[in-house]
Amino acid sequence: MKAIVSLNHLDFHGLAILAAAQKIHPDAIVVLPPIYQHAVKRFLDDYKTDFSFQHDGKLSWNEVDEIVYVDWEDEKQESLYRSLPTSAVETNLWRTIKATKRGVPITTLIYEMKRKQISVTAIEATLFALGLYSSTHHLTLPSTTASDGDACAYLLEKGADLRVVNDYLQQAPLAEKIASVMSKPVVTVQTSQLIDEVWQTLLRSGHSGFPVVDETGALAGVITRMDLAKARQFGMGEAQVTEVMSMPNITLRANDSIDAACAHLAYNQVGRLPVVGDNNEPIGIVTRTDIVRSLYPNKHAVAPSELASYFGKQTCSFLQKIGAFADELQVPVYLVGGLVRDFFLKRPHKDIDLVVEGDGIAFAKQLATAFGGSVRSHESFGTATWANEQDIDIVTCRKEFYLQKGALPTVRPASIYEDLARRDFSINAMAIQINRSSFGNVLDVFQGKQALIDKHIRILHPLSFIEDPTRLFRAVRFGLRLNFSLSSETIHQATKTGAALHHISAKRLRQELDLLANEGVLFEGFRQLADLHVWTTLFGSRFSERAWRHMANLQQHGLNDGMFFLLAGAVDCTRLDVASRYALTKQEKRLVEETSLPVWQQLAPTASLGEAHRDLARISSEIVRFYSEAELPLSPLLRRYAEKRTQFKPLLTGADLLKAGYQPGPAFTQWLLEIECLQLDGHIATKDQALAWIAEKT
Repeated sequence: MKAIVSLNHLDFHGLAILAAAQKIHPDAIVVLPPIYQHAVKRFLDDYKTDFSFQHDGKLSWNEVDEIVYVDWEDEKQESLYRSLPTSAVETNLWRTIKATKRGVPITTLIYEMKRKQISVTAIEATLFALGLYSSTHHLTLPSTTASDGDACAYLLEKGADLRVVNDYLQQAPLAEKIASVMSKPVVTVQTSQLIDEVWQTLLRSGHSGFPVVDETGALAGVITRMDLAKARQFGMGEAQVTEVMSMPNITLRANDSIDAACAHLAYNQVGRLPVVGDNNEPIGIVTRTDIVRSLYPNKHAVAPSELASYFGKQTCSFLQKIGAFADELQVPVYLVGGLVRDFFLKRPHKDIDLVVEGDGIAFAKQLATAFGGSVRSHESFGTATWANEQDIDIVTCRKEFYLQKGALPTVRPASIYEDLARRDFSINAMAIQINRSSFGNVLDVFQGKQALIDKHIRILHPLSFIEDPTRLFRAVRFGLRLNFSLSSETIHQATKTGAALHHISAKRLRQELDLLANEGVLFEGFRQLADLHVWTTLFGSRFSERAWRHMANLQQHGLNDGMFFLLAGAVDCTRLDVASRYALTKQEKRLVEETSLPVWQQLAPTASLGEAHRDLARISSEIVRFYSEAELPLSPLLRRYAEKRTQFKPLLTGADLLKAGYQPGPAFTQWLLEIECLQLDGHIATKDQALAWIAEKT
């Protein structure tokens, strides 16, 4: 028995070649490979009575004594046919087809059928037309030949139905190449790495498996979360990954179709497949999620006119030039984050931020070479600033993972989807592509536009605040800036942040408070943070209403500073030890020390200004003002004293005493303080009176 076989993930061109080869070898049977495109399967189901094709699983291969290879460069290459008999005579029709160079392969076979005057039915002609049209993009490819056109005319004469052709080709949106949807760059592990080490990498990265590469970078195997978990369960943490990794049953090439990937994922019952380059090195991963995104693309796009209206025609035109240049380099590039949010809200923008899939710094340098300007790069962050018509920040798409709560993240290059997934809130996790081929396409996988409509601040995942507790401060700040509210789930997760708040460094917490202060919403921010249990967690108790009135007074009278608000809470809770953690400078540490001095309990509210000055002269004006707004019995006196102190000009200085003939000594300080006290109380009004007082004392 003679069998005609083809490559796996069969498309319409391959199916047409099989059918044509059977017409030329009528004594042979066509054996379909296990994997073929969805549209091909539909065609075979619809016309199964018109073709006598066998399925691999139903053929008795031991009865096959001759094999005819089509669409197959090397009969020894990997196949998913169950078992090709090694004793069979082999004929490679593919090499004969390619040698004619008449047009696409099905055209060569059509000419051969014409030459041999082999009859062709209407449905066979339709299948051949499907193969011809699909392989030439409806006769539009530059490589299309006159012979292809003649073959098409011949098929129409034989009754090919172009309505059927169009129907099935429209059912094949998965003909795009894998390269357009695969996730990259690839995180790989080395064959020499230990299982425990790879397990930690898996936990940090959030992936569920990795390609394993050898010392040359070539794919050696794959390892999954389940493989690692089982190995650790059996005490193999110190073993190398090669002990438990699987050899990849199948790999993909960048030029393979998305449909081929679908077929392999289904046939092998796996969730991901590696994509390899010419040297078998992993260059991407195709996952089920990637496939779903390709099947149901984001159809929302903004018109160039909308972008021109927002950015101005000159800037929009410049973005289009960048996008066209990125197309030449095959680099996807996007507007991202707060800029996109502000675009949809029609709020003014300050900076232009671009994110690229690939090397952001290299892209910035290539832009400078092509369009001029200079580049300032920041290698450790994978970012660069390109100064041309304006400064543009260019960032490498990256994924973040946190080694501990509240710590700064560790980053690695990633896809745009992973980059958006690392962001804080859905309103900041949108991107607009500016490549010429996709200009204006919006990526909004986390429903950021809907959050803008709902006026909600919404986190991307439940552990967002645990992962980075400073997001809680940012949620409040964005809410106040945009007049948005936190979504119910975001509030729920924020109130559960708990002890993770203690992992925020003093510097980072103060930076967040400074940002609230700079936007003029420090008091409102402190209030909302209290509602989210932040201050109860950090200080151990709730702030009283007196503390809130104290903070409101501080803001009203110009002490709109995070450190003073922390001190107000600390004084209220008698937890100055907490406030001291967030004092960053010597001056701030001194403020904390002065806040705890006993003078604030000892000074009588009825004391005169001079008596107050005697106790407070060496204390900073800021702390005097701080306590003057505290609504204490002492506060009215302190307000009068603070106001007088800002305008106070002493009658005498040390230089005056030296000029009067007095010898320097400890008495100088005491005399000058007493003169100031008498001056504040109105007992001394002139320099002569002050000198006379000193003369009397000596």
